[in-house]
Amino acid sequence: MPDHFLHITDLTGDEILAIFETASAAKARFRVRDDWRPLQGMTLAMIFAKPSFLPVFSDDRAATALNYNGRRM
Repeated sequence: MPDHFLHITDLTGDEILAIFETASAAKARFRVRDDWRPLQGMTLAMIFAKPSFLPVFSDDRAATALNYNGRRM
């Protein structure tokens, strides 16, 4: 699976299935509250075209759930 892509058509069918399988495994780990830190030691950037509370809040909550302890700029 590539590290990045710009459009869904950049992926093969197998790569799309791999994304869904990875997401399913991650969801299962969160359900049992497994100590999983996929973003530890990584940098996460979130850029929003228009400041809006809901997308910023929901993305921040998702990053927190993944144990990302970054700083807001």
